[in-house]
Amino acid sequence: DDQHAPQCDLFDVHVPAGSTSGAVRLRPAGVVEASTLLKRTRRMVRRLETEKRALMPMVPPGRESLYESNLEHILQGPRAHLKVLKDLLKANPEPERLARRLPQLRDAYSLCPRNRALQRYLTELLHQVAPAGCRELEALCRDRIVVLHLSCRPRRNLAQQSIRSFSPLGDAVVHLSLTGNGRRRPPKRLGFCLQDGWLRLPVPDVYERLADKVFYAYTVLALVAKPRMVVKLDDDHRLVDAAVFRRYLELLQQQNVQYSGRLLRARHYQQEQGWHVGKCSEPHLDGMGYQCPFPASYADGGFGYVLGPQALEACQYMYLSMKAFFNRPAVQLEDVFVGLAAESRGLELHDCHPLVPRADDRLYLVEEAALPGLARRTA
Repeated sequence: DDQHAPQCDLFDVHVPAGSTSGAVRLRPAGVVEASTLLKRTRRMVRRLETEKRALMPMVPPGRESLYESNLEHILQGPRAHLKVLKDLLKANPEPERLARRLPQLRDAYSLCPRNRALQRYLTELLHQVAPAGCRELEALCRDRIVVLHLSCRPRRNLAQQSIRSFSPLGDAVVHLSLTGNGRRRPPKRLGFCLQDGWLRLPVPDVYERLADKVFYAYTVLALVAKPRMVVKLDDDHRLVDAAVFRRYLELLQQQNVQYSGRLLRARHYQQEQGWHVGKCSEPHLDGMGYQCPFPASYADGGFGYVLGPQALEACQYMYLSMKAFFNRPAVQLEDVFVGLAAESRGLELHDCHPLVPRADDRLYLVEEAALPGLARRTA
């Protein structure tokens, strides 16, 4: 372990067990071939059919239960999933070509998100189309605390300033600055570029598509990096009290918290809908409010929030299986979307509000509006 790392289990650096000649194995155990994916998917569909039929209730002769009436409709999704996958893999046998069919892969995924074989295949596909990036990302982030600094290319210098403020923690955490590209359309390929901690994604770098960028990053991290936890911050956050920040993360680890931040409760009709006005690249979006549901509660993205592995995977599931939801021609509220993902997974939000030091308990100063131990840059 690094000598500057605090002496606690949370911040210990655990390197995955190595294989031959003392080298660390940072790739899946073997290439998952398309034929293997189809065999595993076919077995999954058959097993699901058997399990569902075993649950069919007994009814009097000549009568039909509602369960039996609905069963064939229930099973159509997994069957269609298998067919769509088979056709997609047959039409796109090369990894590079298949990776450029991300919309179709997401559609196939949405028909049966429970298919773990497809999830493993997507991990391997990323390793095939971005081998160096995957090796570096996993070596950097596996079983580590990852601080993800959300930014855009014109503001990346601010993300770098945020990273430098964490120097008192030494190597106890690892940092990624996150940006997209210059295009406005939704992502069409699977892949990423990682260079010196800068994670660049093939997603729009505009305000109205913020959730696309963040959820794509969570998907890559969940599939490839397997971090211990992810602390999502904006580029105006700064570390001001390393001891308080460290205690906060240790508390989350001890209590196995999967989702933490400043708790907000909202109802759609009670929300002021103009947060995005003047920030979008498409002016017509100033004329409409947020168009999607709210969860019962969610963590305020302006404060930052923390995701454990289960919450990270919930975001991955939501992003891969809900393409049309993310493609809506309307503004995205990234923190609300994370709340929806966590809620759908049954994850409770841990409120960091009591732990945030404030000069006046009745209110927040602008600089105080951040996770415990952090501050928001005001100039």
